[in-house]
Amino acid sequence: MNIVSLSCPAVFDGRAIRVGDQTFSCNVLRTAAREWQARVMSITNADVEALLKHADKVGLKPQPQKRGWGHMGAVLADASLQAGINYATVVEPRVRRLIDEWPDATTTSAFVARSQTDDVAATLRFKPDSKKMRTLRDLTDFMHEEGVETPEALAVELLDEGFLGRLRRVKGVGPKTVDYLSILTGSHDHVAVDSQIKAFVREAGCAAVTYKDVREIVVRAAAERGWTAGSLDAAIWKYRSTR
Repeated sequence: MNIVSLSCPAVFDGRAIRVGDQTFSCNVLRTAAREWQARVMSITNADVEALLKHADKVGLKPQPQKRGWGHMGAVLADASLQAGINYATVVEPRVRRLIDEWPDATTTSAFVARSQTDDVAATLRFKPDSKKMRTLRDLTDFMHEEGVETPEALAVELLDEGFLGRLRRVKGVGPKTVDYLSILTGSHDHVAVDSQIKAFVREAGCAAVTYKDVREIVVRAAAERGWTAGSLDAAIWKYRSTR
């Protein structure tokens, strides 16, 4: 939106601001302010230093660790379930149950075939018509149509911008899910920014606004200490989630 010159008198009536002959609702102005803040935000060395200082203060000790699953059904289920719910008590036990009960569903085609004879929602203990099960079906269909059969193949495809563009068109797949899929296929270089990571960055006093800002601070802080981004991501997440 274009903000007119405030040389004109501005009148606020409790719901909107009138400037000259133009009227702007409060919601419109708040959106414009967020967009402007996102455009001018840049990550500074001070943000990185603040995050590292906070990490030292709380005793974080990032360590390399295995990431991801070697079972495509587990990758698809984990990525579809993870948003907004407790990972340790809800997501991980259900994904492990899927691996135990569907040991043959290690490729996308095998997962699709098994889904035609068995109820994946019942195995994962989610309602069949829930948003998460719809995301799982849509994501599975996408991978099947793209011919992506294994976690190893998916890791390669996630490096391709054309593939990423198509993936982002799947309903329920946003920036976090895209990064998280890289983690689930073994990447140590990706950070999936969730509420725990955002909270830690805020605690450190960083001025991050967007998903990209938060991710960049964590990646740069890890590089400063010679850690992988994934190990710092995991250490932050573990610290925050067990408080």
